[in-house]
Amino acid sequence: MPLFKPDEYLTRITKIDFDELADSGIKALLLDMDNTILPRDTGVFPQDVLDWVEEAKRRGFTLMLVSNNWHDTVYAHAAELDIPVIHKALKPIPFSFAIARHRLGFGRRECVAVGDQVLTDVLGAHLSGMKAILVVPMVEQDITITTFLRKLESGVLKNMRPSR
Repeated sequence: MPLFKPDEYLTRITKIDFDELADSGIKALLLDMDNTILPRDTGVFPQDVLDWVEEAKRRGFTLMLVSNNWHDTVYAHAAELDIPVIHKALKPIPFSFAIARHRLGFGRRECVAVGDQVLTDVLGAHLSGMKAILVVPMVEQDITITTFLRKLESGVLKNMRPSR
């Protein structure tokens, strides 16, 4: 698998097909937080994302936040969703993905990472031997380092379009 190429590219996390995941043996989703499930500009979960999280749980998927965020708000957001969290993940270093899999009790092939950045989420997942789903960022607002990384990743995404 090419390190920087997502296994799937979607317009929004809510476009993930749970049946496809289950059919491919996926049991756990390791979710990025900022601009993947939580818009950076409002800090409030959209209702469709809350509904998606509940549907994933209802279908038997295990969810965990794996976030590079250093703020304690990560814990409040994880509590709101009632899912565990690893923060200060230092993605793309694959260590946090390995810890997440270990804590959840799943192997590499049973987990997929979902995030909005190629150079952290996709690369980190692939370095740890997992599949990665890339989603379009929820909003354009980003912190300075992410804005810089997005300019770098634009070359990777130049010829790619979300499938749905």
